[in-house]
Amino acid sequence: MRAAALAVVLGLLGASTATTSEGWLRFRGPNGSGIAEVSGLPTDLSPERAQWRVEVPFGHSSPIVVGGLVVVTALVGDELVTLAVDESTGAERWRRSVPRRRVDRIAPETGPAVATPTSDGASVYSFFPEFGLVAYGLAGDERWRLELPPFESYYGMASSPVLEAGTLILLCDQSRRPFLLGIDAATGRELWRRQRDVTAESWTTPMVRSPGSDRAAVLVFGTAYLDAYSPRTGDRLWRLPGFGFTPVASPIVSGDVAYVLAPDQAEVPPPSVEATFALDRDGDGKLTEQELAPSPYAGVFHWLDKGGDGLLDRREYAEQIAGLASPDHGLVAVDLASSPPKELWRQRKSLPWIATPILYRDVLFLVRDGGILTSYDPHTGKVLKRGRIEGALDGFSPSPVAADGKLYLASSGGKIAVVAAEADWTTLAVSDLDESIFASPAIAGGRMFVRTRSKLYAFGKAD
Repeated sequence: MRAAALAVVLGLLGASTATTSEGWLRFRGPNGSGIAEVSGLPTDLSPERAQWRVEVPFGHSSPIVVGGLVVVTALVGDELVTLAVDESTGAERWRRSVPRRRVDRIAPETGPAVATPTSDGASVYSFFPEFGLVAYGLAGDERWRLELPPFESYYGMASSPVLEAGTLILLCDQSRRPFLLGIDAATGRELWRRQRDVTAESWTTPMVRSPGSDRAAVLVFGTAYLDAYSPRTGDRLWRLPGFGFTPVASPIVSGDVAYVLAPDQAEVPPPSVEATFALDRDGDGKLTEQELAPSPYAGVFHWLDKGGDGLLDRREYAEQIAGLASPDHGLVAVDLASSPPKELWRQRKSLPWIATPILYRDVLFLVRDGGILTSYDPHTGKVLKRGRIEGALDGFSPSPVAADGKLYLASSGGKIAVVAAEADWTTLAVSDLDESIFASPAIAGGRMFVRTRSKLYAFGKAD
């Protein structure tokens, strides 16, 4: 449950190599890898070392970088805002908005500007669950908008849109009636919609295997399954079962191997059905929010109440805690070259709740709360090193990024840890931005961009 509660806070809530000329066009950059092969980024990311910093309105989305712009989304009053600032100076270039059509009943930790925008280099595409999709040119001109009906997810919709061959793809794994959507990026016209037969929501962002080729496949990681879809038709190409409940971390791919992560949601076991329904004071077999108040799960009543009628029955509760107790959690390597794909190895210990793994220079890294960093052999799953990041014993929900042989790990509490990206990793520096961080950093044009609760920072190459 902890993972679910945090997922939307981050709007969170890969392995391909990138160059700075490609920009940082989506959540976690080139094909979701988190990697930019540039040199000279600083290890000291203290506020006073920033090239620039500007105030930005509140939102959870991560920055993208395209065409000399850094773009984020936010909520301002009753307007859902897409904001672009100059990559070199931080000066605001444009600000556009769509109306907040409704106010969804979602967890108080989250908000309506969670998903990270994406770009094809010519347009920026923003997704707001309380409105739908909107496309802007790089000059801020609105190109189209597509309103979508209300979603059903107490923890909000956090999956970010991705692009493949002119199709904008949006994963909508809500609590009921989940679906995958394909939109013509040029016009906003719906091309296809595929219902997803999964039993619970997720907050992962899809990634594309073999982008730009005839073999392109959209990998979607949701509750219990890793699925592959055709980006052109939306048809499901294959399905691999055997995964955990309500995942948050997105899939990453290196060559013919995918890595997916479903945390142990029952690391702290939930109260049993019997113990919980002992709180049924009026004996009607259902719990109200008030009756559940003494339970440690009182704060997630509306997530447990899948029917949405304000009453929690035994079946609803039993199904949700059975999902949390799924034995299929783990960090899993999947052989995509097999037909059908097959599991190569699985690790079950010290798993993150939210942060997406990163595969960099043939080492796989995971970071979890408490500043616990683990390096793995990506071929065998062998643990190479596990330890705590000195000076950053925080929650680590933003996903790591990498460049120049270093990992950059933003913590929820505002620390930025820089670690030598080696099997036997070491901590190089820890800086403090003194404000919570919900977004994953972006790297482009020789700079790193970090969004905190109220500011956007640019850190340039070291002198």
